[in-house]
Amino acid sequence: MANQRTQFTALMRILHWTMAAMILTMLAVGVTMVASLAHYHILVSIHRPLGVAVLILAVVRFVVRRASRLPPFPPTMSRLERRAASAGEYAMYGLMLALPLVGWAMLSAARYPIVLLGSVHLPFIVPESAALYATLRTAHTILAGLLFLAVLGHVGAVLFHTLIVRDGMLFRMAPGAPNAGFPIPRPRAATLTPPSRFFEPKEVGVTMANVTYEAGITGLLVIDPYNDFISEGGKLWDRTKSVAEKNGCILHMAEVLDAARKANVRVFYALHRRYRPGDYDSWTHIAPIQESALKSKVFENGSWGGEIRREFEPKPGDLVAQEHWCSSGFANTDLDLLLKAHGIHKLIVIGLRVNTCLEATVRFAAELGYEVTVVKDATAGFSEEEMHVVLDVNIPNYASAIVTTNEVVASILACSGAPPKTRAPTPRAA
Repeated sequence: MANQRTQFTALMRILHWTMAAMILTMLAVGVTMVASLAHYHILVSIHRPLGVAVLILAVVRFVVRRASRLPPFPPTMSRLERRAASAGEYAMYGLMLALPLVGWAMLSAARYPIVLLGSVHLPFIVPESAALYATLRTAHTILAGLLFLAVLGHVGAVLFHTLIVRDGMLFRMAPGAPNAGFPIPRPRAATLTPPSRFFEPKEVGVTMANVTYEAGITGLLVIDPYNDFISEGGKLWDRTKSVAEKNGCILHMAEVLDAARKANVRVFYALHRRYRPGDYDSWTHIAPIQESALKSKVFENGSWGGEIRREFEPKPGDLVAQEHWCSSGFANTDLDLLLKAHGIHKLIVIGLRVNTCLEATVRFAAELGYEVTVVKDATAGFSEEEMHVVLDVNIPNYASAIVTTNEVVASILACSGAPPKTRAPTPRAA
């Protein structure tokens, strides 16, 4: 299975760091030129060709950006933050283009020779005019100040996400780093968005204090962690992200998965059927939800959207059940067989979507006699109403406990047990 790209391409990273060094040098040279005339001619001979190089590379970089698939923002960023980041990026592109162009026009208006290298000169692009030169000089100074502020804001935001939030923001543009998933920050109360009122069940029945887990009989069930569901650019992400961002679903899923592996709790995957041409051609009837999936070709086999998001890819020792055709991970699959074959009695359930595959799987698990825990902030739906109906009304009738990520992680890590024995081959693809 191909990895989801979580970094900019190598070319974009090279352009970024090259231009960063050039812009900082250009700004420093410009400030020095204004502050001191001692080495003015030498500094001008550096500043002018450097400005032209920045202009050329800015055009190249913008074209490359438009032609490339961009990595997703870290899941810690809200919709407003993502829009602000994108707006800031385009503002910097505008300044990187405008500043050297205005400088070129300014020198043209004064008829100063614009020497690139040796005898190579740039042509004049505006008429000779002292008044125009003065206006453009003022504009050039203002634009330089704005670019300096934009660079400070950009660096500050990246450092905040890297050092405080710790969500791997810098990793997207890190030179030479492998294309791995975003680092998963450890639980930090200050970085978790408070859940809405719909995420708090009114009556749970079993509190966390009554729930314990034993590694030998407990399994973590991960449901449908596909890119189409939980990655920027996925076919269903626009419908999922409002809830997923509000309750921190993606980070919480990753935290639960990480805790389970550290505690030697075996991990199972219940994955939805990935669309393949001809899937339902001979069927006499399909459910409305299957018809909808067929029309949109969601989780298409062989596509990026049909891949498991990088952070949640199965590892050796994990068990992947056969893909389910409708909603329940148990119906017409070998999930129950795999769980019983490995002595699993207690299930911790995370994943998508709360009112379809997760709810159907939890109900079926209860029917089969499993003791089920649902992690309420490690799932998401298309609306808060879906979350409310499932977590407040339906699931309490079937799940033995409905808990938060912090609660279940603490309880998982408290359980002790040897590494799970492997009695069957490492899971085969569904």
